[in-house]
Amino acid sequence: MKSTKVAEKELNLNDVVEISDEIYFELEDKYGRITSIIVNDPETGMQAGEFLFKSPTNFVIKMANQAIIKDEDIGKYNDVIINNCSLNGVDLIKENEDVRRAIHDKVKMIITPLEATVGKRRQRQKDS
Repeated sequence: MKSTKVAEKELNLNDVVEISDEIYFELEDKYGRITSIIVNDPETGMQAGEFLFKSPTNFVIKMANQAIIKDEDIGKYNDVIINNCSLNGVDLIKENEDVRRAIHDKVKMIITPLEATVGKRRQRQKDS
């Protein structure tokens, strides 16, 4: 069986916040669409890290919806999505409240791969 760098480093990605293109593409091959969230520290102007998230399954979204209904707290919903979809930097997300809050603000991007618009249907031409 062919060993990939992702398989070798998968357990070690919990504290990694800089992902090479090679690892990124291997993760994309394994999980499909990946959302990248880059967190910057506004005080220093430095990048706190790049965090990658796989798309949530319907089961994960159902768990998140149940969490928000049970606790009436959107934070619980976001936590379920983040905890179940994080591919790297898990340790930093858990330890750093500023990073976690920044990612909470972008959870919608992890869930929604497509954007929808509302439009008006074309009018039928009137017979003259």
